[in-house]
Amino acid sequence: MTAIGGSVGLPLGGLIIDHAPVAVLFWTGAAFGFAGLVGAVLGVPRTTLRSPGRLDLAGALILTLALVALLIGVSFAPTWGWGSARVLSLFAAGAVLLPLWWRFESRTASPLVDTRLLRKRSVSATLLTTLAMGFGLFGTFSLLPRLAQSPVGIGGLDLTPFVAGALMFPTAFINACVAPVVGVIGRARGSKLPLRTGCLVAAGGLALLSALHGSPAEIALGCAVLGVGFAAALAAAPNILVNNVGWEQTGAVMAVNTLAQNLGSSIGSQVTVTIVVAKSGAGGNLGPGYTWAFAVAAVAAGLAFLACSKVAQLAPQSRPDYSLDTVSVSESD
Repeated sequence: MTAIGGSVGLPLGGLIIDHAPVAVLFWTGAAFGFAGLVGAVLGVPRTTLRSPGRLDLAGALILTLALVALLIGVSFAPTWGWGSARVLSLFAAGAVLLPLWWRFESRTASPLVDTRLLRKRSVSATLLTTLAMGFGLFGTFSLLPRLAQSPVGIGGLDLTPFVAGALMFPTAFINACVAPVVGVIGRARGSKLPLRTGCLVAAGGLALLSALHGSPAEIALGCAVLGVGFAAALAAAPNILVNNVGWEQTGAVMAVNTLAQNLGSSIGSQVTVTIVVAKSGAGGNLGPGYTWAFAVAAVAAGLAFLACSKVAQLAPQSRPDYSLDTVSVSESD
């Protein structure tokens, strides 16, 4: 469903930019967000399942400070300089706060994130895979519009925002077609095979973009391969996580999975753009920089492949269905 939304949103965003002020793009996004909120309130039923606990405000605050420090450092490093005092101070703050958060979460009675989950090899390996794939996916998504819309004289294609968004359509469209197939394979044979295959195919697609990105057809081809890889990997990872935890921990582990993907995407977006600038050729030609940046994203997908090799293969549907028993116990209580 995310891919379907993306397949519509990418060209639509370009069309809006072509014919309206930038603010209209954000108001359009806000309108879709509000529509989603109304749909959730009216259409999503409340669950009778409850896991006791309280909101871990202290843990949330420490984690927020750590991640904000790291992400601000990555975001402003191209402007301030990677070796500047401000950037190094932010990285140091994140490096201190993350272990502090882990220690706090390990000792609190009702943690924001149960660190015991992260100690399970299959869970930690899957989260590392998601982080690395987020780096490659969103690093690429930050590069392609720049490449497509930059002037030909500096290594771009000089396309309109609408056409640039349409070039990324194959990724979203194929993603929407492949993800349901991954679900079928996961139910029949488990999700480790689609996860590993997706990482490998994504690495191949990024390597293809590194070698061939000089025309719209080449970019569309690379995006099509990426659509297969990212669909398989990012659809399989949540299934593996859910199969490795109890029902009362599914919300927590899926939240951490989303956090890992967002963290990878934030870092990937900034690092790949920094590489483009740093590796640009003579006369401001960004072509060599894009070659290097796509190659680094391919390496990230390759690291994701290595990480998911540590994922244990569970039998399909090996996780017991707690729903009926839990509901009956809850009602009797």
